[in-house]
Amino acid sequence: MGLHIAARLAGDEVAQAMQLAVEYDPDLPFDTGSPEKASPELQQLALRLLADAAGPR
Repeated sequence: MGLHIAARLAGDEVAQAMQLAVEYDPDLPFDTGSPEKASPELQQLALRLLADAAGPR
């Protein structure tokens, strides 16, 4: 449900990157839960989201 809410608030691409970042891979709601299934662009977005969540160092 959280990914559906993220998609509504921030768009499908961000929700897909979030799914990849947490490696949630049962296919729903998107089929992007592992690096093998995600595009290079989506992988980069997932890494940026994780870096932003970590905050300044």
